[in-house]
Amino acid sequence: MHIDKDWNLNKFVVGKTTEQDFLSSSTNKNFERMIVIDGNTASTKEISYNNEDKTLYFYFSVGQGTGDDATTNVLTGYSLQDFKQVDVSFDNGLRPGISYQKAIDLFNKSDIMNVDDLKFSNYIEIKKGNHKVTLNFDEDYLFSGIYIK
Repeated sequence: MHIDKDWNLNKFVVGKTTEQDFLSSSTNKNFERMIVIDGNTASTKEISYNNEDKTLYFYFSVGQGTGDDATTNVLTGYSLQDFKQVDVSFDNGLRPGISYQKAIDLFNKSDIMNVDDLKFSNYIEIKKGNHKVTLNFDEDYLFSGIYIK
C-alpha cells in the first residue's frame, strides 16, 4: 500500500475514484462488499469494502438509485487500522511506528484540527480539503492506523 502526499491510497483519489475503478484494480483482492441501509427509508446509505483481516476498509457514496451502478458510486474515504499486517509507505514523512511527537512535528499547527487536544489525545486530525484525516496511535503512542472520511 502507498499513501501519497495528498492522502490518496494506491492512486485511489477520495472524491473522484469510483467503485468500478476499485473493482477493476489489482488492490481488489479478498474484499467483501457491505451495504449500510437507512432504517427509515430502506434505501442504501453507504457502500463499503473490507478485506478478510478487517484491517482495510474503503467507503463509497451511493450514486444513482440503489447504488447498484458501480460507475456512479464515489470513494468517500478509507481506513487502514493495523500497520503490522499491511506493508504501507507514505510520501509525507510519516512511517508506521513513528512517534506521536515526531508525527505532530511533520505538520503545520494550522493544519491540525485538534491542536488543543494534542497533550492528552492519541490521535491527530488533519484537515485536507473537504476531508478529515485521522492519524491513530497505539497505547505506546506509535503511529498505527489512518482513517480518512
